[in-house]
Order: sequence, then C-alpha cells, then structure tokens
Amino acid sequence: MTATKPVGANMVWATAAFLLIATSFASAKEQRKSTASGREKPETILAAAKKLADAKAWSVQAHVTADKDMKISGIIFGKDFDLTIETTDRTNRQIALGDKSWSSDDGGKSWKENNEVDRRFYYLMHTPIKYSGGEKIPPFAAVGTEKLGDQPLLRIRFIAPDKITYEGDRANYWIAMQDRQSPVIHRFLGPMGFENNYVTDQVDYTPVADEHPIVPPPGNPHAQAAPPGPEALLMAAMKKMSTGVWSVNGTVAFKKTIKLHGLLSGEDFDLTMERVKPNAPMRGIVIKDKAWVCSDGETWHAGTPDDRLLYNWAHTPIMTGRLEPAFENVGTEQRD
Repeated sequence: MTATKPVGANMVWATAAFLLIATSFASAKEQRKSTASGREKPETILAAAKKLADAKAWSVQAHVTADKDMKISGIIFGKDFDLTIETTDRTNRQIALGDKSWSSDDGGKSWKENNEVDRRFYYLMHTPIKYSGGEKIPPFAAVGTEKLGDQPLLRIRFIAPDKITYEGDRANYWIAMQDRQSPVIHRFLGPMGFENNYVTDQVDYTPVADEHPIVPPPGNPHAQAAPPGPEALLMAAMKKMSTGVWSVNGTVAFKKTIKLHGLLSGEDFDLTMERVKPNAPMRGIVIKDKAWVCSDGETWHAGTPDDRLLYNWAHTPIMTGRLEPAFENVGTEQRD
C-alpha cells in the first residue's frame, strides 16, 4: 500500500484563497459586463421613447421662435389633431380627424370645413416624437438630470461638431426614466423646418387619458387654449403704441444712471440723454433718412440715421410684433 503524503494546512488555505480570488474575479467580470449592458445609449432611450409616444395621445404646449413667433397648444393623436395657433396677428383653431378638417378664427364660435388638411403646425408638434421602425437615430449625449416641475428628467442633446451658439440650435430632449422600459418624452427643444425656413421649436408633452381625444367641432374642451392672460393686454397696448407720437421720460441703468426724455413716432425720434455733466446733454433727432446730433446744447451737426442707441433704449420695451411670455396680474397702481 502506497502511503499518501498528508496535505498541509497551508496548502488547503492557499487552494481556498486561489478559488476565492478566481471566483471574485469572475464575479466582478460578470458584474462589469452586466453594468455595461445596462447602460443604454441616449439614442437607444430616445428610440424607445418615440416608439411609446407614437401610440398615445398628447397634450402639447409650444412656443415657436420664427420671423413671426407662434404659440401652439392642444392635443395630437397619431395623424389627428386639435390645435390652436396664436400669432401676433390672429388666433386660429384647427381640428383634423381622419380625412376631415375644420377651422375656426373666432374662438370656436363658428367653424368651416376645409377641402384639405393643413398639417404645417401639426408637423411642428408631431415630428419630434414621430417613430419610424427603420429610422437610425444619430448619436446623442446625456447632458444630465434636470427637473421639469417636480419631476426629474434625463436631458439628452444631439452631438454636433460645431460649438453651441444658442439654446436650441440642435435637438434636445427631456425624458422621464422612472420606468426604464417605458421612457417618456416630456419636452423637445431644437431646430425644425417650417415653410422653407428654420425655426426654433420648444414643445412640452403631457399624456392625455381621454378615450376619444380628437372629436369634430366644437372639439374636445381639454384641447381648448387657455384664456389669454395679462400678456394679451400688454400686446394690444404695444400694438396701439406702434402709431402716433409718444412722450418718453425715464432712466437707463448703465454704468451710471442716465436720464432720457423726448418724443417717439414710429421709427423717428427726438431724444435727449442727460449725461453726468448736466450742462452738456446729448440730443439726437432722426426723421426718416435724416439725422442730427447736438452734444453741447447749442451746436448741431449731421448724424447717421443708423445710430439708434437712444431710440432702442426708449422703444424696445414697447416694440410690437412679438409674442410675449406669460405675465401675472400684480394689481392696480395710481399714476399722476
């Protein structure tokens, strides 16, 4: 009988240690592999969110920055929509259901049936969340987590080689990730094509639970635009001030406070800037393509009608032709 050499304790511990290290290494390798596979690319998340969005109805609130700004609100569902388009000139509500379309220019009091569906404004709302199975989404970068209201959202941004020049010069999405299997797009900001021009499109999306979100006129009351706030009164006042002659009396806070007074009439003006030296005000007059400047209170010399610094200080606060953001009514104050 051959004697077996006894195994020492050190050998047992060495073998156990080797197995432990090998097991730990394998476990760590599997964990890294699992973590890497669970870290989805932003464009993969966006594709999943678009696929989910395509089958749902969405309430939309949008601001479109263009030559003529627009506010668009309402509901979209597939190819159907109930949208209100507000510009500085008019407010128009459009409903499209199947191959039928209606529009109203008087707040829904009267409707006319259209021969064809006008989808220009619908595309501004729907294209950012449109899903196509064969679409290859280009690379996006995760910017970080931002809050929209009380909800934390993942913000992703299209990767472009050029530097960012302004917020919205490339596609941005804000996506809710509470359920990673069902990511939800809540906001888009980026460039879009509209009537052969690029516009900046910001759209907020909220799910709609209505069984029939799009219905014929008078439409779904949930799609009706909110009543105009104080900003509507402001825009009406600014439009009125685009004609006539207006007296100006105010201050400009620059490096030092400057007093400004005079007259405005359209693009013409007669304005005086009281400088630090009270005896040496600067006065500028522009009438069409003629301009004059007085820097000593006595002597006039020819100026340039393109020098509109004083005019811009006085005119920009009342400049019409733009949609104002939401204002709140603070109260009534007495003016002399």
